[in-house]
Amino acid sequence: MAWVPRVDFSWTAQLTAYRHHPLSLFARRTLFQGQLPGATDPAALLALAAVALYLRAHAPGASPRLLAARPVLGFLLAAAVAATCVVHAAKLALGRARPLDVLSRQHLPYTEWYQIGKLYLTSGPFRGSFPSGHTAAVFAILALAYALAFDPAAGRGCRVAGGAVAVMALAGAGLMTVANAMGGNHWLSDGLGAVGLVWLIVHLLYFRWLDVPGQRRRLLDAAGRPDPPLPRFWEARLCGSGLLIVAGAALALLGLRAFAEQHPPVLALLLAPGAGLVWLGLPRARTLLRDVRGTLGGYRTRTSRDPASRSPTSRGPASNDPTNRSPH
Repeated sequence: MAWVPRVDFSWTAQLTAYRHHPLSLFARRTLFQGQLPGATDPAALLALAAVALYLRAHAPGASPRLLAARPVLGFLLAAAVAATCVVHAAKLALGRARPLDVLSRQHLPYTEWYQIGKLYLTSGPFRGSFPSGHTAAVFAILALAYALAFDPAAGRGCRVAGGAVAVMALAGAGLMTVANAMGGNHWLSDGLGAVGLVWLIVHLLYFRWLDVPGQRRRLLDAAGRPDPPLPRFWEARLCGSGLLIVAGAALALLGLRAFAEQHPPVLALLLAPGAGLVWLGLPRARTLLRDVRGTLGGYRTRTSRDPASRSPTSRGPASNDPTNRSPH
């Protein structure tokens, strides 16, 4: 994004002339406020459906098909929660002023996407401009693309469908980025930052933190061994621990900002509770992930950073199964 600062301010300022364009209005409305369908509604409905099916998959009497889909449902839930929490924590900590605040309303100073802005804790977690929450919500549907395209049992049709969903997610995020700039709600770089952040979160969740391919291979194993089950609701519990970590990191960053922007630095008191939240959440998340990886055993997705994955003897009895190879 090195080229962005050269055009971010000028292009966004020009786009605000189309503030009442139908595309700008479509970007802001939503069914959940009693309006016509808007741009973020598909991702919101997907998240709600994932939550409902995830809970049903853990209920007694769940169908075998739903049980087999449990890793994917947990991933969709975790992706929605993680993207939302990280984006709004970044808004709160970075405090970048929105275009309308800079160009017309309050005449706040303009800052680049990588700089700390002048909005502070009192402005609330939704006031910051970078990254764009609406663009992140639209692009979060990329999680469905990963679930379709990279599943170990996916056929050609599912992979093509996953690619199509990814293209639609990227196109929708691009349109949302432009629409937000037209409305004066975001700089163009806010949308680009949201796309990169959500993509990173989705990729890490799918292949590393949740290891959805490894979970799916374990469920699809033809041997059908009575393997020990994974902890119940472990994805939801991981989301809870992650929320503590993200909230703690945001408070700690606000506390650090106080030393540079407040005299005396009253909000530096947030450093202690922020560090405490991270201290509470991080060990819980590590323990949970360690337990899950131990249960997955030889079904874990191999990575170049995992020494055990490079040892043929560490793969367990399923190491010779060609379906256990990580997708490329």
